[in-house]
Amino acid sequence: MLLAIDIGNTTVAAGIYPGAASEPRAMARSRAGDLDSLLGALGGAARLNPAEVRAVSLGSVAPRVTAMVRGWLKDRGF
Repeated sequence: MLLAIDIGNTTVAAGIYPGAASEPRAMARSRAGDLDSLLGALGGAARLNPAEVRAVSLGSVAPRVTAMVRGWLKDRGF
């Protein structure tokens, strides 16, 4: 499963893709500082389990937010 995260200046969007060339299983969007609710929404919608995520893709235009997201993901076992 792929967790794709798009980091903007004010919002972060994420989607879960179960396989290559597939439609997202779940998508969510939140403000940049509210990562817990973003991944919580994905987890609730798609039963997101860090052990099932084989890759994380980050696209970003905001280096500070990227560092925050990377630390958040690492702390939660992604």
